[in-house]
Amino acid sequence: MSSHHFVKENQEPFLFVKGNDFPIEVLNQLLEWNPSVICDQNSISYFFQNNRKADYLFLDSPSLVNIFNNLNVELVITENKSISEKLTEFLAIKKSNYLNVVCENVVEEFNNFSKDFYSILNVYLFDAKNKLYKNPSKNFSKWQNKGQKTSILDTNGIEIESFTALEEGVFCFPPLHVYWILESIWTCY
Repeated sequence: MSSHHFVKENQEPFLFVKGNDFPIEVLNQLLEWNPSVICDQNSISYFFQNNRKADYLFLDSPSLVNIFNNLNVELVITENKSISEKLTEFLAIKKSNYLNVVCENVVEEFNNFSKDFYSILNVYLFDAKNKLYKNPSKNFSKWQNKGQKTSILDTNGIEIESFTALEEGVFCFPPLHVYWILESIWTCY
């Protein structure tokens, strides 16, 4: 992270890379903001093929240790635990509750994690075109570019409303209870 960014200790997010079907440009942008990277066993080859470094590798089984032991990463066995449980446990040990997840489809991935996972951690999910995150407050506004699409999802990932910015400016969301924001990003991909 460059020296002009100030972040409180233990607030820099970890990046969890799940899968391998997203543009390397998306990954490169996220790597600029995430000093520690976690891969699963399905994404590690994509990572190395693109000359990127991972810090941690989550493995489903201890039997896989021999296959990945020669890599310069810390191996973490997730045996008998869901990925939600293991990530929550891992981040608690690291004293962090901030996680960015890059995956193939944010809405599908949203439903793969337990609802408790989202109540414990501050999670942002990214894919090749979208970012999905929990609304930070009941009254929420943000800058939108002209043509940028934003959807409001319920806690099950079902779309409640959708908006497209007709012009550049501040976009105000209606006051709702807990909801998720799905916004289009990476318009160049």
